[in-house]
Amino acid sequence: MDKRTLIQQESAAWVKDGVITSEQQERIMERYPVVNRVSALPILAAVLFGLGVLAFIASNWSGIAPVAKLVIIFASMALAYVGADRLRARGYARLGTAVTLIGIVIFGAGFFLIGQMYHLSANPINAFYLWFVGALALVWHYKERALFVALQLILTVSAFYGEMDGMREGVSVAVYYALFALGVLPLLLRFRGTGTVTFSFASFLLFALIDVSAWEHVLTYPLLLLAFYVIAQLITGKAEPFGQVMRVLSYVAIFVYTIFQIFIDDLLTHPTGPYLAPCLILAALIAASAVVAVMRGKKADLGDLIPYAAFLLVFAPTALSSAGVLMADWSVPLIISLFAFSSVMIMTGEKRREVYRINLGAIFFGISCFVAYINFAWDFMDKSVFLLLGGALLLAISFLLERKRRHWVDEARRDGQ
Repeated sequence: MDKRTLIQQESAAWVKDGVITSEQQERIMERYPVVNRVSALPILAAVLFGLGVLAFIASNWSGIAPVAKLVIIFASMALAYVGADRLRARGYARLGTAVTLIGIVIFGAGFFLIGQMYHLSANPINAFYLWFVGALALVWHYKERALFVALQLILTVSAFYGEMDGMREGVSVAVYYALFALGVLPLLLRFRGTGTVTFSFASFLLFALIDVSAWEHVLTYPLLLLAFYVIAQLITGKAEPFGQVMRVLSYVAIFVYTIFQIFIDDLLTHPTGPYLAPCLILAALIAASAVVAVMRGKKADLGDLIPYAAFLLVFAPTALSSAGVLMADWSVPLIISLFAFSSVMIMTGEKRREVYRINLGAIFFGISCFVAYINFAWDFMDKSVFLLLGGALLLAISFLLERKRRHWVDEARRDGQ
């Protein structure tokens, strides 16, 4: 049951009980307009139909004359777009969206098929980018969420394709970020669903982390993630859910990266490049984030900086000394930072009655316990005993945390009403 239906049923009961009048109910319902949702079934049918057409054409492609190939591509695309408009005009909006998606699939496939016909040697990623631009025009014309999701998938697939084939570099990377900034972001302001925002920023952050890996320095990842977090701090409540989504992504990313460095120590023991400049930049970003938190009256946000401060603690002595030797066991401060970070997440979440912080903090704390157990017990404990005790420990922690988490969440929701 969606929010509008629930409020409609509840307000009808309020009218019946005399709590509000019928006019007041109508004014309440005006705040929750009907949202036309696209069913998944027509979309799936459209994708399967489009793939079937392409597969049929591809299987017989070599026996078709070049002129006939062009006619097939352009005629099928035009037929899909015209048919979609006719369906919308007759009130079949969902089917119209599905047929439009077929047209978008044919439009994108046309670039690759024409390139194959005339043996074009351009970078294949450029075909994805042209596909994105064409789909972008349709999204702005129809302003439908399903088409926007397709647009996001095109850009994401282009990045994955480029990474797998080693073609995403230089200008191609710059074009990706330009298309994201000029094409995706303005539409995200219109389609502010948490799912679409999360998918867009998660894919953006993933490829940004991949791109900075070319710098081959261990601190480039915390620097990028902290910059991402600072931007989230600057976003006001009017721009939500952007700020909260970016915060959650930064929390998860720095937590996972810290665990990665605890176990995969090759990058940490042998980072290339200078230490001093990255440490200074990291310290400056930590200070900037702290200033933003204090100025906005959110001193509790200072706890979000704990993982970054741990990396600074590990590398600062090396950056300030000429020996260039890291501390003997960097895993200890990193593990401590995970416990501190997750504990602060839980405490601030309970204080602010923010359910997502409580849930994330509980998950992080449980994982931190298991990470500490593996790190300290793996080398000296018998492996069978290790697994038995580890499983028992994880079950006990999960039970206790889940019990306490439900209590905190119930309190937060009750106080937030």
